[in-house]
Amino acid sequence: MRKYLILPILAVLLASCDDAQVFEPQTASLNGVHADQPIVVMSRNLYLGADLDALLDPSANLPAALAAALNQVLYTDFAARAKELAQEIHDVQPHLVGLQEVTRYVIFDAGGNPIPFPGFPIDFLLVLQAELAALGDNYSLAWKQDHVSLVFPLDAILGFPSFVSYDDADAILARADVPTWNETGGHFPTQQELAVGGFAFENLRGWAQVDASINGTELRFATTHLEIQMFSDVQEAQASELVDILSDSPLPVVLVGDFNSAANHDAPEESQTGSYKAIRRAGYKDLWLREPHSVGGATCCQLADLSNTTSLLNQRLDIVFVRWGKAGFGGQSQVTLVGNETSDIFTHPFGYTLWPSDHAGIAAWMWPAPGRLASK
Repeated sequence: MRKYLILPILAVLLASCDDAQVFEPQTASLNGVHADQPIVVMSRNLYLGADLDALLDPSANLPAALAAALNQVLYTDFAARAKELAQEIHDVQPHLVGLQEVTRYVIFDAGGNPIPFPGFPIDFLLVLQAELAALGDNYSLAWKQDHVSLVFPLDAILGFPSFVSYDDADAILARADVPTWNETGGHFPTQQELAVGGFAFENLRGWAQVDASINGTELRFATTHLEIQMFSDVQEAQASELVDILSDSPLPVVLVGDFNSAANHDAPEESQTGSYKAIRRAGYKDLWLREPHSVGGATCCQLADLSNTTSLLNQRLDIVFVRWGKAGFGGQSQVTLVGNETSDIFTHPFGYTLWPSDHAGIAAWMWPAPGRLASK
């Protein structure tokens, strides 16, 4: 059997920019509300680093497809991208961050012992937290909800009994000054079944949530990553299940994530599903629509190898929803995208260019109306 070689790209760290500027949202002029004390949240899809669709093709040569995927993971080098992603968080200084595609890759031998292969193992969460710490930011893990976990044989690639594990999760980071409680998460009752190399598995999706106190306001913060548009029936069921899960919250709810349901009217038809409108019908306000120019806002997707030099974003999938009360969200808000401009493309130490992720991130500043600031 032919052996496929994995390109040994080393994870070389980039120097952080000392002159980076912190985002400064427009001043809110609300009677009785301190404009310098907004609630700040962020959502960021970290991107697992490769297009895995070829692995799902029943006719695929599995060793070749796997080698191509691992090559792409190395090429899109999360260790390098994490510096850019950490800088985005540092610039925004959110109180809470919802993360999707929080991935972990480990190569190990038949005895289960990790093999120190160039670029592996890599734990996206640990790398990102280390980069944040290097910038002087203290973000702790409030909750990590593990999802699908797969193991693939690498014998045909490395030439000896070996395996690679792929683990996916959603996570919530909390800034050091933000107390959290009731941290939890789970999997949706409805899941899509997939198969790789004849092995069938549920592509587990779910949510993570915490309660938090920010500037005297208590709220419930949740993040999710719904199933892709190709499986719209499953995705729409998950959206309904998520609404039900959060419906009994005694606190205002801020829901962020990658909903895989395009919210922009000019998105490709195949990227539009009923999930976005279902969440809106459940009483959630889309903060992007409160912007003076609420068109645009696309967050997906760049090329799988992140090599495009002009942005290809054409779907608004990453959203900040709020369900503040029966009267909706009173007060003011401001929303911005991060990682969506060509100026965000950076040069890898090996000389090629990358986007920080295949998605743009989204950040929101919220100043609730007077009378809605008191803790419950």
